[in-house]
Amino acid sequence: MNTEDEIFSYCLQFRDLEKVSHDTREYKLDRVKELLALAKHPELTFKTVHIAGSKGKGSTTAYLTHLFAAHPYRVGMYSSPHVFHWKERIQVWEGKKKLDIKTHLSNAFQYTKYCVSQLKDDRPSTFEILTLLAFITFREASCTWGMIEVGLGGRLDASNLIHPCYTIITSIELEHQKHLGNTIKHITQEKAGIIKSHVPIVIPSLAKIAHTVIKKTAQSHAAPLHYLSKYVRWHTDGISTRYSIIYKKYRKIIHSKLLMWGKYQIVNAGLALCIYLLEHKHIPAHVDCVLANTSLPGRSQLIPRTPALLLDGAHTPASIEEICKIFLKNFQKRGTLIIGLTKGKNIQAIAQSVRKFFSHVIISTAGADKPESPDLIAAFFQKENIKTEVYPRISHAINVAQSYRKPILITGSFHLIGAIPRTLLH
Repeated sequence: MNTEDEIFSYCLQFRDLEKVSHDTREYKLDRVKELLALAKHPELTFKTVHIAGSKGKGSTTAYLTHLFAAHPYRVGMYSSPHVFHWKERIQVWEGKKKLDIKTHLSNAFQYTKYCVSQLKDDRPSTFEILTLLAFITFREASCTWGMIEVGLGGRLDASNLIHPCYTIITSIELEHQKHLGNTIKHITQEKAGIIKSHVPIVIPSLAKIAHTVIKKTAQSHAAPLHYLSKYVRWHTDGISTRYSIIYKKYRKIIHSKLLMWGKYQIVNAGLALCIYLLEHKHIPAHVDCVLANTSLPGRSQLIPRTPALLLDGAHTPASIEEICKIFLKNFQKRGTLIIGLTKGKNIQAIAQSVRKFFSHVIISTAGADKPESPDLIAAFFQKENIKTEVYPRISHAINVAQSYRKPILITGSFHLIGAIPRTLLH
């Protein structure tokens, strides 16, 4: 039996398109079509929900997984990126338990290698192979549902060959512009590429141009468009850890508390609930407990130590602003910020968002995968009159932050969080 690390090492031998190419012609579905055909279409053996968005798609995928697993179904969850270990990308849940899928994964890996060896021409990418591996694993594990998160964009994403029962677009922001386009309209068009003929789509409140693009795309595909606000509304306590969700149709109020902080997390949970309601026509039992116990590494992840650490992979100006606001509200306006970014981010806009909350920032390196220069980040922050300290090693940055004896927020990139030594998280 292959070890899990051997499996991922094999996948990493192939191309990571996001690292090596900005040419959208490299993103195409022909390779994945051939691989799925060679594998006898594992993606057709379970029902699916397809989730795209600039932020929140990973959390929404997790909420969906836990809601459907509690039904109970056996549910496969495919998400990216991982934070601490690649096994986070491919999981199977049933009831309240994450299942041991070592045997299923090993069997799926052997079949994946065979399919790759039979490809006629083009070498697949790492993400394409991981997508195939996930689908075969879910078939091996006899999953009833698969919650499938888009990797990048939507239209040309390797996951976009499934035939979903529902689709979700969680949010639209300027991000991955070298791959998706330089305007909200272009980015929305790419994400709206997951919309399928006659397949219901659920969206939250979006910018007018994003909403227009999605509405036109849905109409052209005769896809029923459902607005989150027509199904549920909510109240929060101001810091968004506690909330009340009101089911309009069922006239029922649920009071609960989310492990993952932020108003946007309530939106993500609401999107997942909306899909559940569309499928089952009733409110899930113990929904408050299910949502209250859903978490993901690096999403508003609180490490209860002294001083406290809050880890969040926010990487857009709006999401970084939101997590800074929530952090300071929770910790009585006291705290230290450590930030690191990958290449291609709007550093100026992020610095302007941070300036509203912090006058002093520690800057570190966002892992080994396309990190932006900490000195370059510092230069942008200094232009916004933010005092900076630069410590390229995240362990050094955390040690310095701890000396200030104030709660610490670490954000800007999942790669930054993934680089934190595990010993510092206990």
